[in-house]
Amino acid sequence: MILQFGSDQQRPLYIGLSNTLVAPATILAPLLAGLIANITGYSTAFLVSALGGIAAAAILIIMVKDPRQFV
Repeated sequence: MILQFGSDQQRPLYIGLSNTLVAPATILAPLLAGLIANITGYSTAFLVSALGGIAAAAILIIMVKDPRQFV
C-alpha cells in the first residue's frame, strides 16, 4: 500500500519513511512490555498491548485514506 501513496519521484521517500518510522516502536515495544510485565504482571502487559492495537487500528481506519479509492 505504501507504494501507491506518492508519485514515482516520491516513492523512495515513502518507502524509506515507512521503514524508518517503524524502527523505534520495534525496538522499544518489547522492552516496555517486559518492564510492565515485571512491575504489574502479564495481564496488565497484555491489556496495554490490546489497547495499543485497538488504538493503532482506530488511527489507521480514521486517518489513513486508501489511495486506490481515488483512482
